[in-house]
Amino acid sequence: EAKVGDISGVIDILYPIENLKVSISLIINIMIGYFIFIMAVLFAGLFFKLRAFIVKPIISLTQIMGEITHNADLSKRISHGGWIREVHYLTDYFNRMLGTLQDFQYRLEELSVRDPLTHLYNRRKFDLFLDYEVDRATRHNRHFCLIMIDLDNFKHINDTYGHPVGDMALQKLALLLQEQTRKTDVLARLGGDEFAMILPETDLDHGLAFAEKLRHTLANSALELPDCKIRISGSFGVVSYPENGDGVENLNIAMDVAMYKAKRSGKNCVAVLGKDETGAEMEVFRKGEQLRLALEEDRVVAFVQPIVSIPGGLYAYEVLARIEDNGRFLTANEFIHAAEELGLTIELDTIVFKKGLEYLAAHSTDQIKLFFNLASRTLASEQTVRDMVALAREWKIPLSKIVFEITEREALPRISELSHLIDELHSYGISFALDDFGSGFSSFLYLKYLAVDYVKIEGSFIRQIAVDRRDRIMVEHIASIANQFGIKTIAEMVEDEETNLLLQSYGINFAQGYYYGHPKPSKNGPHTDHPKVLETLE
Repeated sequence: EAKVGDISGVIDILYPIENLKVSISLIINIMIGYFIFIMAVLFAGLFFKLRAFIVKPIISLTQIMGEITHNADLSKRISHGGWIREVHYLTDYFNRMLGTLQDFQYRLEELSVRDPLTHLYNRRKFDLFLDYEVDRATRHNRHFCLIMIDLDNFKHINDTYGHPVGDMALQKLALLLQEQTRKTDVLARLGGDEFAMILPETDLDHGLAFAEKLRHTLANSALELPDCKIRISGSFGVVSYPENGDGVENLNIAMDVAMYKAKRSGKNCVAVLGKDETGAEMEVFRKGEQLRLALEEDRVVAFVQPIVSIPGGLYAYEVLARIEDNGRFLTANEFIHAAEELGLTIELDTIVFKKGLEYLAAHSTDQIKLFFNLASRTLASEQTVRDMVALAREWKIPLSKIVFEITEREALPRISELSHLIDELHSYGISFALDDFGSGFSSFLYLKYLAVDYVKIEGSFIRQIAVDRRDRIMVEHIASIANQFGIKTIAEMVEDEETNLLLQSYGINFAQGYYYGHPKPSKNGPHTDHPKVLETLE
């Protein structure tokens, strides 16, 4: 009777001990396999971590940089740089840099469209606003007005008080104008002492009323400056869309025309363009702008036309202004009126005079003279005339080779001043010629009061001299009287041999016209293509 826990017998199990031995190489291989697996898992984790927290932000950064470079858009921003501190700093500072650059760009844009003195919009921004307003008004069939303001006699303020005071006056004036404008209005400083305004949704009547209000406010306001009070008036030109123009260029020209009309009306007033005068006045300004551009680009060319002795021989050249324009040359008749209206004659005369001196310097051995036409503004500017004399002396040009031409029309209002100027320049050796003689009713009166050396007989008397008895009588008497005064005579517009022979019989000293030679660029050298000219050179 066996009990639990009793040993009933023994069982022996036999197994070969050599089968229990494990190869060391197998253990090593297993350990290496586990190591490689663990390392692969670690590197995979590191790779994905690096990609997520370093590579991806850098790729995003380069993409943003590419977009900014291509589109010039500084508003782009990169997303958060992840949990790695250095990458986070990189993205954060990159975004801050973009913000700083965006702020600088805004400031630069503001500087590019703002006048630095008054902080008003400048001409560039004004034209952009005007272009937008033209487009808006065209699409919606609306009206708007433009006002141009030119301060009266502002140069006197600069000359009297100095430019710093003048600048402060402009700043005060800008604030005064801003106080009078609506939020929708655009106020700009075009340059110098010129301002302009765009008044959206404003017809001509309301524009005129507003301009008159501005004029009254300006004229009755004393500008408080550190050491003085200054009152400034202005000339206001008002134009409206579409009555005075349908584009930016035409409206700008019309605005200038209206402002100059106010200037000519006595200043401190408001002027508007009528429909009947817009075309002619705007044509003057188109030609004026054409001349301004030619002056800036050095496209003003000096032409010379021979003046010959009678019966023959080259005596002098008259220097004539031309504008080079797309392969052709504009004559003075096409731009001189605009030059006079817009006050460009002094600059024009000065440039032509310099080019004439260049010709004399290049042909210093020649004994010829040069005749220069001077406008009334140039003659009225003593400093300009003195500068011309100084320039000729600087270039070592004999002043005896220079003859200044004045017309009857320009001589009449300033006959006393001209007389003194002629006497002074005579003492230097410069001669004077009275041009277009006979075109006015008081021609012979000038011979009494002006000590001129030459009279150039109006070409209308010369052209028909062979067939018109009255012209012959006039020319004969002009020659006789001039000779008795000791004044040499020059006949203009001589076009044929018959006229040349008649002039010789009347005792005319010199002649000029197509018969002797057409005007040619001074750089082409002396005119030697006509027998009457060649006689001088032989």
